[in-house]
Amino acid sequence: MIESCLNEAIAEIENLIEFTKEDIALIKSAKHKDVIERVSKKEHLLKKFEIKKAKLNSELQREVEQSNRSVEEIISKDQSFLLDEFKKRLLLLKELNRDFMAIVVVVREFYQSLFNNIFSVDELSYNASKASSASILKVSA
Repeated sequence: MIESCLNEAIAEIENLIEFTKEDIALIKSAKHKDVIERVSKKEHLLKKFEIKKAKLNSELQREVEQSNRSVEEIISKDQSFLLDEFKKRLLLLKELNRDFMAIVVVVREFYQSLFNNIFSVDELSYNASKASSASILKVSA
């Protein structure tokens, strides 16, 4: 049972890894709207992974309690290998998410600075005159 739980959790991590790689490719190709539209699907994948992980944790706890032995003592070599793969893939997912967030921050700051350069804070205030608001987007040569 532990082995099947590990395989299911690893499969879910793989789905998240591939999804995150696709998100990185989309944001790098400036398809930001596509990334935003995929958020709910990623949340769904995360929930599925959390369920698989909780099932694995529950199964490990059950085995430990029934046998009165440690986790290291109850898992086989194959299960130990799968557990190592699980950890490796989790670390890879963590790195990909860190890279994705770094790109998101850069893109966000770019758009924020672009917005701030086009629209000054004074021009957006309630005290700004109609004359200045009409000339917000003047083009100069």
